[in-house]
Amino acid sequence: MSAFPAKHWPTELYLTGPTIDRENRETWQESGSKDLIRRATEEVERRLAAYQPIETDAAIDKAMRELIIAGMNEQTSLPEIPPAPEPTVAEVKGRRTSGRRRRQA
Repeated sequence: MSAFPAKHWPTELYLTGPTIDRENRETWQESGSKDLIRRATEEVERRLAAYQPIETDAAIDKAMRELIIAGMNEQTSLPEIPPAPEPTVAEVKGRRTSGRRRRQA
């Protein structure tokens, strides 16, 4: 069995994300000559800035925390995690798109 199913080939190869650069050299230089690491870092930062946490049922959250704590050997409590900051409009809209539409299967 193939690691990449052929049914996804037409859309996934054609419609890559903003991390993959398919521009020519001149366009790449005009847009800042960003290498792969920089493009990937910017995409991760954009996605983290736009993250909207999902609501979790309090009973489920409590059960998951108890399960994790029960499996700990030395540590007796979970670390406090600060709430995610609210996304800003500029960070959410900063995504680069190719302007091409996805082909319908």
